[in-house]
Amino acid sequence: MAAFTLADPASLAEGLERIVVAPQYDFLRRPESGLIMVRGRVGGDGRAFNLGEMLVTRCTVQYGGRLGHGWVPGKNPRQAELAALGDALAQTPEYEEAIFRLVEELEARHEKTRARQRADIKKPRFNFSPWCGERTMMLELTEQTQLAPGFANYAAASQQVFRLALECLSRPCRAVEFPGELAPSGAPLPPVPAALALSILDALTPIWLSPSWRKAENWLRFHRGCPMAASPEEASFVLAASLDELPPLAALNQGSPRYPDSSATVILYSGLNPDGPDQLTATGPGIKGSAIFQGHGLNEKFLDERRANRESYPLGVDVFLAGAGFLAGLPRGVKLEGGCALCM
Repeated sequence: MAAFTLADPASLAEGLERIVVAPQYDFLRRPESGLIMVRGRVGGDGRAFNLGEMLVTRCTVQYGGRLGHGWVPGKNPRQAELAALGDALAQTPEYEEAIFRLVEELEARHEKTRARQRADIKKPRFNFSPWCGERTMMLELTEQTQLAPGFANYAAASQQVFRLALECLSRPCRAVEFPGELAPSGAPLPPVPAALALSILDALTPIWLSPSWRKAENWLRFHRGCPMAASPEEASFVLAASLDELPPLAALNQGSPRYPDSSATVILYSGLNPDGPDQLTATGPGIKGSAIFQGHGLNEKFLDERRANRESYPLGVDVFLAGAGFLAGLPRGVKLEGGCALCM
């Protein structure tokens, strides 16, 4: 609500304290500051143009099943938190009427301030407004949607996970132990795929979820803003809960000769376990001589598909294999031998 965004933090805190004392709520996104693009329209209704970037602070809380969002100008974490709480309380029938009375009070105060300002300055010729696609997306979620938090400290955790992902691809077919403290709490995906998704997905990466993981759609859309692909062929990332739910590799985006890096990436929960009995011999970039890929969890069908997929190199699909506490990379350039099939 604009009234919460524009209110004096002390007045907002005092007003909310009158309505509910010491409310208990959960953070889905702790206050974090960043830049957004401010857009304007000539004359208020002309063609839109980008004015410049603006520092804002955002926060999202969950109170009694209701999601509250707060966006405030500048670096004001406490005000963003209060604005998010007020938004959540406004959706709660018990407090709805009291919240709207508070809104009217804050708007009246703000209007008095604006009146004084208008008396001192010339009326502006342009109307400016910040653009935020996330709010539009969030309106599509029902008010009763229960969402789990993401990383407790997004900047630090996402960087650590991203470095682990790079290590897995640069040193293929080697299970890397995943620090348990990086796993997002209560996520609708297993810890390793959940953390990896939070670190590498964004609004420009359409994703496809296998049937067992469709429940994570709203969670991923909220935390990363990634669109859902209508089919695996259109996805930049394919997230599969098992080998049985993984689409054929040949059906996925293979990239193009000019842009082979535009191909799809698979995040597959294969049950990776370095103590497992299954073994393959891996050779290729990032591997000195050869290496034993222990406990990969792959089956004959996947190995056959990957052998065929590798024939179109440098096109092809890269794969992250996940298990309980482990992550491994399987880039398209690596050859696998052994087991039930030969990937050449």
